Amino acid sequence: MVTRAELFKQIQQGLAAAGVDSPAHEAFWLFEGILHLTRAQMLADPDRTVSEEEASALLQAAQKRAQGYPLQYILGEWEFFALPFYVGEGVLIPRADTETVVELALEILAPCKAPRILDLCAGSGCIGIALAKQIPQAQVLAVEYENAAFGYLTRNIARNAAKNATPLLQDALDPSFLQKGREFDLIVSNPPYIDPAVKGTLSKEVGCEPASALFAPHKGLYFYEQICALYPPFLAKGGTLLFEIGFDQYESVKGLLLGAGLQNPVEKRDLGGHIRALGARRL
Repeated sequence: MVTRAELFKQIQQGLAAAGVDSPAHEAFWLFEGILHLTRAQMLADPDRTVSEEEASALLQAAQKRAQGYPLQYILGEWEFFALPFYVGEGVLIPRADTETVVELALEILAPCKAPRILDLCAGSGCIGIALAKQIPQAQVLAVEYENAAFGYLTRNIARNAAKNATPLLQDALDPSFLQKGREFDLIVSNPPYIDPAVKGTLSKEVGCEPASALFAPHKGLYFYEQICALYPPFLAKGGTLLFEIGFDQYESVKGLLLGAGLQNPVEKRDLGGHIRALGARRL
């Protein structure tokens, strides 16, 4: 038998040796996710023994993490905007930077009592569901094309009881699913935006996520180009088209938004100081 403290030390050291950032923090996450022990419980009773079965399960998970498999996939869930989301292979992991998009969206929609929202390339649903929960009177249509990601989207809508969010399995680059004359107060998207040329420089963790949710042609700009060309007619008067963007894409995406006839650009920086959310309005 091994104690909690001994097992924690072993896992922390293994993660550190593998080059994992914040090994102690991640060790706590593994204990909580695999053994359902909170940090407070760990610290309150570090000498309690762990069964061989539990220790084996935890060590296997730690080994997988040390090999570069995403912590979020091991845990099977992750928090975004204080909400729980199922995640796993086939869906993009929600990131703290994306909360910047939700924050700006809420600022934009503040004057709207019952906004109509279209979430394109919805993935896990983190943006659309967060907005649906923050604005109960909103109606959110969340569009996702990949079957695996769509499965997570539907499960996450149910998990968060976002009854005002509707999932739709559809290609975001084919707006024929929208009836002529349908309008939205906000069209928001975190599309694939990484230049395929940098694929070899990305971490092992990112390499485990679906390429279809990460990479886009035209140096990462393809989805911005297509959405800006296709969706402005579906914006209500005063409605906003809002994107998450990469750290070096501000000028390019701003040009696309303005070139589509949208005006009054709005933006918000993430915690790293990069402009992460960028949009413009139909006047």
